[in-house]
Amino acid sequence: MCNQRRLNFWRYPIQPDLRLDSFFASLINSKLFISRLREEKKVEGFKFQDSGWKRPTRKLGYHQRVTLKHKFCRRSIVDITEQYSQMMELQRVNTELDNFIYHASHDLRSPLTSIMGLVNLGLTEPSVEVVHNYLRMIQDRIIT
Repeated sequence: MCNQRRLNFWRYPIQPDLRLDSFFASLINSKLFISRLREEKKVEGFKFQDSGWKRPTRKLGYHQRVTLKHKFCRRSIVDITEQYSQMMELQRVNTELDNFIYHASHDLRSPLTSIMGLVNLGLTEPSVEVVHNYLRMIQDRIIT
């Protein structure tokens, strides 16, 4: 059984036969949660997706701390949907940053390789006039 406050929080209809596993979107998570609660008599930091009967906007679920004492569960629940959304946005921004760095390094590599080739040619050239020509070519590569 769940108390009225919990049902109001989850926006579930009052039902006499409402079971704990009704709140989980996944039966596997429900079984894992219940077995952990039976074995350890407490569960902390368990993240799950709710079944979303009346809360379709909630995508991830809840972090909760549950203690089993005298066959009753005492729990505190914190909605982490917003933190999950922020984490997903951060991962997206990190991916964009990685792509930017990848493309920027490849865009710089071609002109630097060209300049390095001209420097190597200039180092082996005995004629000062030809070396000056290589330096002008390097200058052009840098300016454009």
